[in-house]
Amino acid sequence: MLATALLVLSQTAMPSQTLVVTGENPAVELANCIERKCPAEQEIELSLRVSVEDFADGRYRNARATRQRSIRRNEDQVSRLPRQVSSLHATLATAAEHKGDTGLWLESFRKNVTILREYIGEIHPETLAQKLALADNLLKQHQFGSADSHCESVQFDAIQSGLLQLATAALFRRAWLSFMQNKDTEARQLAIEQSPWSTVIVRQSKWRQYSP
Repeated sequence: MLATALLVLSQTAMPSQTLVVTGENPAVELANCIERKCPAEQEIELSLRVSVEDFADGRYRNARATRQRSIRRNEDQVSRLPRQVSSLHATLATAAEHKGDTGLWLESFRKNVTILREYIGEIHPETLAQKLALADNLLKQHQFGSADSHCESVQFDAIQSGLLQLATAALFRRAWLSFMQNKDTEARQLAIEQSPWSTVIVRQSKWRQYSP
């Protein structure tokens, strides 16, 4: 019963980014863009488009190489385009995961979080959401201690910033991690702790619904 409840609680939605693409041949567009030394914003977007197509078609090696080359080309743009560069690292992590390259997978995701922390802010919602995603990746590698540490950090920062949904998401994960380690008493306590937060979230959502 506890396992089922915690599994449901752990599946809390997190903010996501959607890339809308246009054009018929992004690989050619990217090559032309690089040749004419187009703006970094355009080159990164095209690199992501090409790698997304490669990834969707199962060409994981190509998708990984495209992202790595774009990262090298735009290392000096991170302070100006932190979100775009961090996205390259995050998507590189996804490609590395599908190729079974655990080292590159976790390294890329940590780099993604590091960039957001340094240039977007330690307690910015985007940063905290990506820290939770990193915790999920660590969980897949059975690095329970590191995963819980990240979740606890997100929980604390989110509470201090009034980001109740992120705080609850972190708490859900901590409860699930405790259960995974056969710490049933701790898991139950964490699951109980989330109830007041859920109540507050519901109340705030209703207030926002009727606010001008």
